[in-house]
Amino acid sequence: MQNGYPDVLKLLLQVVPDSAMAIATDNGGWTPATTAASLNRDAALKLLLEAAPAVVMQADGMGRLPTYHAALKGHATCLKLLLDAAPASALAPVSSMGNYTAAHAAAHNGHAAALQQILAVAPAAAAARGIDGNTPV
Repeated sequence: MQNGYPDVLKLLLQVVPDSAMAIATDNGGWTPATTAASLNRDAALKLLLEAAPAVVMQADGMGRLPTYHAALKGHATCLKLLLDAAPASALAPVSSMGNYTAAHAAAHNGHAAALQQILAVAPAAAAARGIDGNTPV
């Protein structure tokens, strides 16, 4: 998954039964969707979401969802795919990250396009407070 080759991923998803590969985790709790979101592999992420839509809500070992990883890195195309597939709870605070949200991750790293996408589906994210009291602003 690291290289994000969609043709290879498509073949593997056809062979592995019950989308087991799409929801499998590594030692850090990362799924292939988490990796795809973090590395900006939008074609691979799309295949994974089609194979196992619930993966959008599968947190890594630190409680971060794929939406957090996409926002953190400013990967707007991946973030859009995830937001289109996710319930609003995919933007929930991450307790292990000081209750920061995907909006915090995008804003604190200067990813205006990602932040705009988040605020379009969850305007209240602009006022979300971390445990330190900070908002994305």
